[in-house]
Amino acid sequence: MEQRDIGEVFLINFLNAIANTIKPSQVTFEREQEFPEYIQKENKIEMVPEGIKSSQNIQTGKKIIEIGQNRIVPNMKSLAMPDKFAQIRHPRTSQQFPSIDINQNHFLDSNPTKKIVGSFLALPFREESFDYATLSLAWHYTSYLLSQKNYERLEVLLEANRVLKNGGRLVISNIYSLSLRDEKAFATVVNALGFKIVQDLTGEVSGGTNFSARMYTLEKINNIGSLSIDEIVANLDRDTLYGIKFKKLDTKIRDSRKMINHFLLNGNLFSINLNQHDQQLYLEEQQIYSEAEVLKNTYGIFEKIPSHVILENGFGRVRIGKHYRLFKGLSSSSGIVVVK
Repeated sequence: MEQRDIGEVFLINFLNAIANTIKPSQVTFEREQEFPEYIQKENKIEMVPEGIKSSQNIQTGKKIIEIGQNRIVPNMKSLAMPDKFAQIRHPRTSQQFPSIDINQNHFLDSNPTKKIVGSFLALPFREESFDYATLSLAWHYTSYLLSQKNYERLEVLLEANRVLKNGGRLVISNIYSLSLRDEKAFATVVNALGFKIVQDLTGEVSGGTNFSARMYTLEKINNIGSLSIDEIVANLDRDTLYGIKFKKLDTKIRDSRKMINHFLLNGNLFSINLNQHDQQLYLEEQQIYSEAEVLKNTYGIFEKIPSHVILENGFGRVRIGKHYRLFKGLSSSSGIVVVK
């Protein structure tokens, strides 16, 4: 099934329409005063594949940009950078590395100096400013309508080419439920946009049953210069261009909020180098799951656990539809762990 394209204009209008209107799910729970607060403050855990950074021999001083902060998809994990990049600074914002997103609400919990609200179609940086770029769970928000000569999906890559240095790399993590129609066509198109695909770092990424994505690693091989997207597209046939449309997949994931510390890429196992804070979150999350499992094994199902036992163990219980869940607040962050 073909995916209906969204596009940046639609996304901006959508964000404006729902501003300040999002509320927690209407549920029944035993710790009523806490559950909504935790939901609204939920943390997003950010990681980078160990194999990518080790294979690239990334050193402190390299410049990295995160294109699209990706928090609009609340149930997917994202890719970012670990502790070893703590000394990387953008000259104007003095942040670890610049992160740009069209949705200003992504930065509400950030230091005011650590945000850039803007479009991934017009990055506010000079040519060849960065060594690496990430585009995580954001590419599918582009529109791509050949009949209307709308090539936003390609314009994002063209803009990434402009700000990357020669030999720089763009890592695209695409949402698990979508796939390109033609991978070979994609290789042809990215070549026309000044990139080549790094095959050993491109493929299906999976982390058990709770994380899945299609990752593409592109290396810049040419400066496109002043060529416009229309000039580039004119040299590509329609079948090739059609291959860049998305199609929906039947892929399902479970426990998508659960953190992972390793993943498979093309059958190869990679460890994730979590920064110190995220490692603490991961360990605490594992402890909470373990405690909930003990209660479940003791009483059979969450519904049969006595209320006083739940409270004595620091949990809350919530019914969502026909199913009960346990939840517990994190001590190391303003989030919760929900156990199904």
